[in-house]
Amino acid sequence: MTEYKIGGAARCAVIGYGSWATALVKILTANETCVGWYVRNPEVLESLRTEGRNPRYLSDIRFDTRRIAPSDDLDAVVASADIVVLAAPSAYVKEFLAPLTVSLEHKFILSAVKGIVPGEYQTVAEYLHSRYGLSYKQIGIISGPSHAEEVSLEHLTYLTVVCTDPGNARRLSERFATPYIALSCSNDLYGVEYAAILKNIYALAVGMAVGLGYSDNFLAVLISNGAMEMTRFLSRSQIPAPSSRSAAPSSQGHVAVSPRRIGYSPNFPRRSAAPIFAT
Repeated sequence: MTEYKIGGAARCAVIGYGSWATALVKILTANETCVGWYVRNPEVLESLRTEGRNPRYLSDIRFDTRRIAPSDDLDAVVASADIVVLAAPSAYVKEFLAPLTVSLEHKFILSAVKGIVPGEYQTVAEYLHSRYGLSYKQIGIISGPSHAEEVSLEHLTYLTVVCTDPGNARRLSERFATPYIALSCSNDLYGVEYAAILKNIYALAVGMAVGLGYSDNFLAVLISNGAMEMTRFLSRSQIPAPSSRSAAPSSQGHVAVSPRRIGYSPNFPRRSAAPIFAT
C-alpha cells in the first residue's frame, strides 16, 4: 500500500467495553453522528442498548442511545466502520479479535492499547502488521498519561495521536478534540508504543519503592533515572528491517491540537536514531 488517506466522512467504531474504551466512545460521540461499538459482554451490551450506560465501567456516563451502535457482532461492527479503535487490554487483544473474519485491508486501525501482545513479544502495531498483513500506513496510536475516570468527568486531558502520515494524524485528532481533550500529533509509532511500555515498568518500580517505605526524595531520583533510561533506549534502539519494512526519519514536525484549536510547530524536538515504520 503506497498510501492510506482518512476521508472526512470516515465512520468510527470502538472495540472493547472497559473504562478506556467507554471513555473514548464518550469523546467520539461529541464529534460523530453515531459510533459503532463492539461489546461482547451481554450485560453491558443490554444496558447500553436500553439505558445508554455501561454498568461495569464508568457507569456515571449516560450515552445518547441514538449516537452509539453497540453490538456483539464483531464482523458487523468492523464492516460498517472505516476507522476501528482498538481499546481492549493488551492481554486480551488476540481474544477480542479472534472472531473477526472480515478483511481489514481497507480499514484504518487506531490502537489505544499500551503493552505487549502476550505470547507474541510484539507491540500492538507490530502484531496488527504481522497477523493481519496491514501496512503501517493504516495503523495509528492514541496514547497519553490519562485516567479514564478523569476523561469521564471532562477534566482537561492531553493525548497524542500517532500516524506515519501527518495528515491522517491531524484528521484523527479533529475527531477526538473536545473542550477538555487537547492533542498533539506525531509520526513516531515506534517511540510512542515503546515509551508507554517502559512507563508501565517504571510505574511498577515506583509501587515497589512505596511498598518498601521509600519516600519522595527517592521516588524523584527513580523517576528521573527512568526518564533518562527511556531516552537512551529509544535513541539507541533499532527496528528489525525485514523486506516488508523500511526505515524513515523520526518526527518531522509536531501538530498541537488544543481544545477546539489546532496549530503547527515545525520546531518540535526530533529523535534522529529511532526510525518509524514506513510500510
